[in-house]
Amino acid sequence: MTCLLKKLTHYFSFWRNLLFLSFIIISYLAIQHSSDARFLSKTCEYTSENTIQTVWPPSSGEVDHYLLEIRDTRFFTGSSTNNSVTMVKKVLSPTPLYQLSCEHNHSYQLRIQAVSPLGISSPFSEESTLLICDKQGPRIELNQIPPSAKRRNPGILITGTFDEPNLESITVNSIPATINPAARSFSAPVTLSAGKNRLTIIARDLAGNTTTKNIQLDYSPVTIISLPTAAKIYWNGNYAYRGIYSGTTPKSFSQAVEGTQTLRLTHPGFNDYYSIIDFSDLTRDTYTIGLTPFSHIELRKRTPLLFNNGPLIIDSCSYPFVYDYGVDGTKDLLVGTMKGKIGLFTNTGTDSAPSFSDYRFIKADDKDIDAGSHAAPFMVDYNNDGASDLLVGNGEGKLIYYANQGSNATPAFTAPTALMDSDGHPLAVDSYCTPCVVDWNEDSRKDILLGSGRGTLVLYLNQGSDREPLFAPPRSIQADGSSLDVASFAAPFATDWNGDGKKDLLVGNGEGYIIIYLNVSTTNEPHLISSGKVKVDDLDLMVEDSAVPFPVDWNQDGKKDLLVGSIEGFVYLFTN
Repeated sequence: MTCLLKKLTHYFSFWRNLLFLSFIIISYLAIQHSSDARFLSKTCEYTSENTIQTVWPPSSGEVDHYLLEIRDTRFFTGSSTNNSVTMVKKVLSPTPLYQLSCEHNHSYQLRIQAVSPLGISSPFSEESTLLICDKQGPRIELNQIPPSAKRRNPGILITGTFDEPNLESITVNSIPATINPAARSFSAPVTLSAGKNRLTIIARDLAGNTTTKNIQLDYSPVTIISLPTAAKIYWNGNYAYRGIYSGTTPKSFSQAVEGTQTLRLTHPGFNDYYSIIDFSDLTRDTYTIGLTPFSHIELRKRTPLLFNNGPLIIDSCSYPFVYDYGVDGTKDLLVGTMKGKIGLFTNTGTDSAPSFSDYRFIKADDKDIDAGSHAAPFMVDYNNDGASDLLVGNGEGKLIYYANQGSNATPAFTAPTALMDSDGHPLAVDSYCTPCVVDWNEDSRKDILLGSGRGTLVLYLNQGSDREPLFAPPRSIQADGSSLDVASFAAPFATDWNGDGKKDLLVGNGEGYIIIYLNVSTTNEPHLISSGKVKVDDLDLMVEDSAVPFPVDWNQDGKKDLLVGSIEGFVYLFTN
């Protein structure tokens, strides 16, 4: 009996081992064949379709079916704590393809397993495909466009926000915008053409959805026309300084700075034209200006300017400077004084009939300007930022610079600084510095002319740019072949005195006279000759010492009048 049991045990052990070995071989072959299902790579695809057909290469081995594991993640918008939920499901596919139904704002991650006819499964593919379903176009909002579709400036920055996690691009007229993913914002600079401009903003996501917004903007530059034509155009000047040369008429301009701008036109044989152009007035695109022929200057008797029904006077030694201080289209009056203060007389009348009822002192750094003594003001946009700055000469011969960090409408002058020449020396004269800014050599750069207590003039030529002046060391001004000299206290003013289109010089002196120096040059460099004194009713014009001239069309009749400051402190008007 024992022997029989041993024989049966040995018999069944043989078949048991053989069956196990066969199972191992079959499993190996099944796994070997179905291992070809490990084909998927780690990719990310986007779709806007309702269904998508997933296809993979069939296994080289014998496969009964494929098992797909689909990880379906739904995303919720507007939730900060639980913004998604994931479900996993498994489906069978008899062939190597599967029709996947896609829902918006869902992502799908697929893994595939091949199953042999014996039910032996390969491992799932090690890598998976991430499919993101996005069926809606990006949501974009444009930031506020200026209320009027009409603009004076061709440059505009289109900005806005977007709500799209799968954003690919935003373009404005086919030009890519700059995108800030963290802030979900975008920006694109656009240059408009004159006339109507249609801007098309297109946002595209990675699934190919697009959202389009259209806006229309009208770029309308201001056109300056003069009669006669070919008048020289200057911007942001004043009654004493022409400003920034900007070509000749007719010409169109965009808005360089905010607010209104001053316009000056000059033409040989015609009176200078001065006006305020309001670029914000969108009802007027063209300004046609008729220039008045130059009229010979015949000054009449002097009349002191009045203030509160009495003579306009603050202190002795008046230095007048006419300037539209609030850019309201009416001329105001700055008056420098012997004590170094500068009074502002605001015009309460009209531009053709100025009237003054009050004054205040100009401040810098929240304090009344104190130049020491004999403050001689000159307003000029020194750095071409659209806001007029203040230069002030003083009795010590120094030139002081007060930068305007405000605007022309509301000036805000900084603490004083000195201007230096290219050798590092301050711009100055021996005493009684009286400044005059002028483009002396017609190179479109501002130069500075300084009168001195000795009666001579020095010139600082600008070797830098008009925006960033760099002045050469001083040189003397020549007249009649030698240094110009009016004996004492020279107060210069550059103007076209005889209407030939060239800059002449009026120079007040310590005796109260004003000497005329006409420019007879045939080049850009002036050649001055002495032409006598300014006359009134055929007599030499004279005030009580230290004459400070300021020619200006005071009553807007198209003719050049003359204001003159004096040592008494009065400001006299001589009408033409």
